[in-house]
Amino acid sequence: MKIEWNFKTAYIILGALSFITFFFFNEDKVLVPTWATSFLLLCLITIAAGESWIAWSRSGNLILTTLGKGKGSSDGINPTCDIANATQLNKPSFTCIATGGFVYAGFEARGSKKFLVVPPEHLEQRGGNFFVKTQLRKVKYNQLPSYIQESLNRLPLFKPNKVVEKDNIYFGMTSPFYGTDSAENLKMEETLLANMSMQNEYKHLYEELLEKKGKSEREKDRYFRLLPAEEDE
Repeated sequence: MKIEWNFKTAYIILGALSFITFFFFNEDKVLVPTWATSFLLLCLITIAAGESWIAWSRSGNLILTTLGKGKGSSDGINPTCDIANATQLNKPSFTCIATGGFVYAGFEARGSKKFLVVPPEHLEQRGGNFFVKTQLRKVKYNQLPSYIQESLNRLPLFKPNKVVEKDNIYFGMTSPFYGTDSAENLKMEETLLANMSMQNEYKHLYEELLEKKGKSEREKDRYFRLLPAEEDE
């Protein structure tokens, strides 16, 4: 029987040798520094766990995008919980996707590596893999309209404060695959994002104003309640 040599074979052989020699060939002993050995073992375990996690994520479903190699061109995806649709009457529909998750060999992880907002017609599924044909650009959370923000918040690991810190939201409406990435359409996309950012800022200021007004009225009401009642003469 021919054994195909790969890293998995080496792991099995080394693991078996370690187990056998630990129990049956343990006469020879060597003094080693406790802390240095402990940190080395911890380092090796961490490397093994990290490599296994990456391998599992690539063994499940993948999502392929127009982002460059090493920048998110082929990340794992958990299709059971990391896709949400953003729809509103008289507004364009979008699909919100979290990348970096996987479902493989009984293990499941939810994604938070990158968050994509793309037209649903630009998302194509082939087998278990997904292809995003949108020309993506990095955007800020406050540049997106509220109905898209609400859909992003339905993704399990999406946290607004985290994405502001990591700056990992990608948005797009045009596609080189469909020939819609013209200068005019890209300008329209930029204008949409700029307008949405301004509208969200106005909305935030308006909500702050209402909150201050409500607080002022509550304090005035409390002040009058605390005044002593006038006595009848």
